[in-house]
Amino acid sequence: MNWRSGQQAEFDFMVAEDGSVGIPSEQLDRLNLRPGSKVRIHVKGQALPDELRQPGVTDDEIERIASLQHEPVENVTRFLLTESSQSMNAEFKKRARGLRD
Repeated sequence: MNWRSGQQAEFDFMVAEDGSVGIPSEQLDRLNLRPGSKVRIHVKGQALPDELRQPGVTDDEIERIASLQHEPVENVTRFLLTESSQSMNAEFKKRARGLRD
């Protein structure tokens, strides 16, 4: 059974000493993948930081923002991390509200 168009999964993995990687069995089951299935893998060299993954930001969203703003992905990631940390800062929120009014 082959992978059906539109199915996707996103997860982080570690590269083993021999260069191999494993796909978690729950991801294989969710995608209905069996031995011999063909898939396309898109590998990124850096995992999305947990501070962005927890609120639900995805790699695709960051890439879309970077494309629209003609910015490197790293700049968008840094900006979102900064914005996220500032959103918890009550003083910053007060100053930002003052600028909007």
